Amino acid sequence: MVYISDMETNELVYMNRHLRNALGFENHAQYQGQMCYKVLRGYDQPCSFCTNHILEPNHFHSWTHINPVMNKRFLIKDSVFYYDDRKYRIEIAIDVDSEVVCQTPYYYARSESILNGCLQQAFSDASPEAALGQILSYVGRTFSCDRVYIFELDGDSANNTYEWCDPSAAPQQEILQNLPISFISWWIDLFEKNELVMIKDLEEIRTEYPAAYAVLKPQKVERLAAGPILSDGKLVGFFGVDNPDPDMMGLIASLLKMIGYFVISLLRRRDLLKHLNTLSFHDPLTGAYNRNALFEHNTFADKCKTMGVIYCDITGLKQVNDSMGHDAGDLLIRHSYQLIRNELDTPWVYRTGGDEFVAVFPDIEQEAFWTKVSDLHAAVHKSKHHIAVGYAWCGEQPFSVEAMISRADKVMYQDKRDYYAANRMLPGVERRREADRVPVLAHDGDSLFYNFLHTTYYDAEMIFRSISQQNTTAYFYFGDMQKNIFYVSDNMRDEFGFQSNIVPGLLQAWAQRITSVKYRDMYWEELDSMIKEKRSIHDLAEGGYFYGCQFVELTQEEENRLYQDMFALQAAEMYKQRNPKF
Repeated sequence: MVYISDMETNELVYMNRHLRNALGFENHAQYQGQMCYKVLRGYDQPCSFCTNHILEPNHFHSWTHINPVMNKRFLIKDSVFYYDDRKYRIEIAIDVDSEVVCQTPYYYARSESILNGCLQQAFSDASPEAALGQILSYVGRTFSCDRVYIFELDGDSANNTYEWCDPSAAPQQEILQNLPISFISWWIDLFEKNELVMIKDLEEIRTEYPAAYAVLKPQKVERLAAGPILSDGKLVGFFGVDNPDPDMMGLIASLLKMIGYFVISLLRRRDLLKHLNTLSFHDPLTGAYNRNALFEHNTFADKCKTMGVIYCDITGLKQVNDSMGHDAGDLLIRHSYQLIRNELDTPWVYRTGGDEFVAVFPDIEQEAFWTKVSDLHAAVHKSKHHIAVGYAWCGEQPFSVEAMISRADKVMYQDKRDYYAANRMLPGVERRREADRVPVLAHDGDSLFYNFLHTTYYDAEMIFRSISQQNTTAYFYFGDMQKNIFYVSDNMRDEFGFQSNIVPGLLQAWAQRITSVKYRDMYWEELDSMIKEKRSIHDLAEGGYFYGCQFVELTQEEENRLYQDMFALQAAEMYKQRNPKF
């Protein structure tokens, strides 16, 4: 029987099923929050013999006690642990009066010693995987076994997930995977009743259980003992030993259930850590690794002789979200991930942004890397959705994943510009070699653009010149300075995440994208001087980014009302590398 209580308040927080049944509780809610001394011993105040003050983490205090509520003698093991900065008492009690083997004079001391050893192994390592291995090793050496193992159930099969072997015994874990439980159905029936399987002589089951005999005989099993692993009363696996010391069969049988409690505790910790790891390092939508995992895996670079990186960006995701809803956008993201994952055939695919994926290839030869790039381009060409692809390969140290991603990112942006140039006339994400098709657009007097033109001052000639330019890698925007409002082109709206084509305060928003204080000041100085000097072209390059804008000429009257003037900002092109032509 096991319970856990808060050491500051004495409130019960957990009882295992065996203790709940003994005290008549059907669920956890019926006892949680009640005082441990009241529920467990019927007292109105804390026990005078309480051991809280002597308990230490990773150490177990052993004593015996006759419980006044159940009127039975128990062997008790106490310890303390911390969780979420709170201190908890854990107590494990064994009904020694009910054990048949307690009639053996040395049973009490021997069983206490073994349980104490198991407890120490269970809490001796922060890793539940390591602690499970230590428990198996301890039990195997204590009972002189050939093998000690844990099987976990998975539907209609069982898998040998953990194993310890004596040096003289052959490991069996690899071949004992996906074992049909029909072979040991009679074991399962006993385990579901919380009973043990005891085979003192394998030949005794040869006729009655031939399937089990056929599995055990090749493993050179002569005798075994196995007990259930239960989680909230549900059978999830079993713990067993092969060929223990014949003289210790009775002793190990009395302890198997208690060992099962230690094992299920560690399995739960293992599963919790795996779940937390999945949440921390995997993207829940696609199952790909996330940005946290990329940073964690950055040690790739220290161990590799060569490396390749492919950077992918889903084209038109925002349009899909806006026009078809986020469910459709999620479907596009999952489709794109599967295409990337299947074509590149690498486990190291990371979702680094809403529409961005990075694939890393450690220790890949250059020719093999270019083949993967080519295969991905071919798959994207066949797909109905476009993905911009960038890449970088390095054949000598030193190099870093982040630096290679930056190189691949620049190639990807060029691929995206080429795509937009070839498909400039098509709306949304539609494409496929129809760039020369010119759609006939019906006039809509109630459109957002039409209303904007009729409520703001603008230069029609400048608008016409902007719209007529055959340069789809540029971003066009114009507006009314007096109202501090601007109209931006569709591609600029989508690429920079504006909610609408109409953007109030665009110049301020644009300035915020300049991370350097020095170049941000230059940006404002250039704008101010351009207006004063009536310059129509404004150039500013900063840290590899190029900003360009073009204003309308000001009349004398407009010059006298400088901050009530209208201007058009045209062809603001952002390049990842400095454009030498400018």
